[in-house]
Amino acid sequence: MCLYFSGLTIMSAYSSVLGVAVLFLHLWGTHSFPTSACPVPCLCQRGPLLNCSSLGLTTIPTRIPATAVSLNLSNNALRSLAPLSFGHVKLMGLQHLWVGSNALESLSMILKKDRSGTRTRSSGEQECTSWASDLQLLSAERNHLKHLPKGLGCMKSLQILQLSYNQISKIGLSDLDNCSYLKELHLQHNSITSIHPHAFIDLKQLQVLDLSYNLLVTIPVPAYQSLRNLNALVDVSFNRWKCDCHLQTLRRWISFDTEMGDASWQVVCASPPHHAGKDLLHLKDSELTCPTHEYSTSGHYHNMIVYEGMKISVPCSNDSKGATSVS
Repeated sequence: MCLYFSGLTIMSAYSSVLGVAVLFLHLWGTHSFPTSACPVPCLCQRGPLLNCSSLGLTTIPTRIPATAVSLNLSNNALRSLAPLSFGHVKLMGLQHLWVGSNALESLSMILKKDRSGTRTRSSGEQECTSWASDLQLLSAERNHLKHLPKGLGCMKSLQILQLSYNQISKIGLSDLDNCSYLKELHLQHNSITSIHPHAFIDLKQLQVLDLSYNLLVTIPVPAYQSLRNLNALVDVSFNRWKCDCHLQTLRRWISFDTEMGDASWQVVCASPPHHAGKDLLHLKDSELTCPTHEYSTSGHYHNMIVYEGMKISVPCSNDSKGATSVS
């Protein structure tokens, strides 16, 4: 297991995305579009890459060639990215798509589904068709996305997914279904508060996962376990980790992996105040406690510690005449 948390390391891993982009630029000279096939006002001077970035576009240019391999629509004002916008039912050869720095609030890669309904893990895979089924890189950072794009698993070749600087709040059970070839998942600088325990179960080839600068206070142990056996670099720094009783099991796993010589997550506490700034690994289970509940009696609050087997009486109304016995 190779799980990491250094911001500098994640930047070096992210440089691989830029390296891929540079490689694509070197491939420009291998193909050419006929001048008449280039959509106005995009640039298609060399190679199968259409550069439609920074043009103030509010709609997708018409006549996108079906032979396009790479399409750059970043730094525009696009609010929608529907398949019909391209004038083609499918862009079969499209491998690289950049739509960063637009105004997208949602993104769907699905052209159609079968009639079997929503996929469940017990009913097998749901057949679906993507309008960019051969896509290898999808970069949609700096938008207003509130959810992961739909239909990611319909693109069987997807390897790099860049979704940083959006408004994504959770990672659901089926969001990453069938993404078995995904190698890099960049989700830093979102608003993620929850991750389904089995959200990462299909990511068999994952190498980089960046969850830094989100709003996580805890993480399900099964999610940690599904990542720990991968040769993946994982960044969970700068979240809002709440070091209480809910992180006891995670601390034990991190401690176990560290003792076994595996680099593990560094979880730095953000709360409660007396643990802020401390490394979770350096705390004891006895220090990871949850606050006692507060009960109200006639408008007054009383702290009460309840032990197993204790019998208590709690008033049921504000007149304090009656009380309910609780064992």
